[in-house]
Amino acid sequence: MSNKNYKYLIGTILVLLIAYNVYSTFFYKGKYSINKFGTNYNDFRKKNNIPLLPNNWILETSPNKFTNFHSPDMTVLGHRIKYINLLKSDIGAEMDKFYFTKDSILEARYERNTGNKFLYIYTGSELKNKQITYEQANSILKKLNINFRFNSTWSSNFNRN
Repeated sequence: MSNKNYKYLIGTILVLLIAYNVYSTFFYKGKYSINKFGTNYNDFRKKNNIPLLPNNWILETSPNKFTNFHSPDMTVLGHRIKYINLLKSDIGAEMDKFYFTKDSILEARYERNTGNKFLYIYTGSELKNKQITYEQANSILKKLNINFRFNSTWSSNFNRN
């Protein structure tokens, strides 16, 4: 290897190391283990009025930031999916989906670091969403004989663009 090529190789390695250090220090916040947010996290969920993770749900992992648990019977009405964002960042969250029909889905989002909780209803064949209050969500759940109820800690003060 010539002296010139050797200098380029060393320079390239140094640039890559610096780029990696900048990324890992300022941008990448790491990921939590899914073990932290399994059924062992249900005591926290119950205390904070977040839908519980049933013991018999199936874990699906993915290489991205989300992991999900889902009902073994994906045809039942009601609570079917819990997505868990494992990033150690401000967007770390849980998202629960309650299915009523193929064109009607209630979504509950809990943001781990801020404690914010928001409810959305998706309706129509294009699944357009709008934010709803916990009273509106509970009315739908009651009408469909689904036992879970949201309380007043669920906000209606957030506008998504």
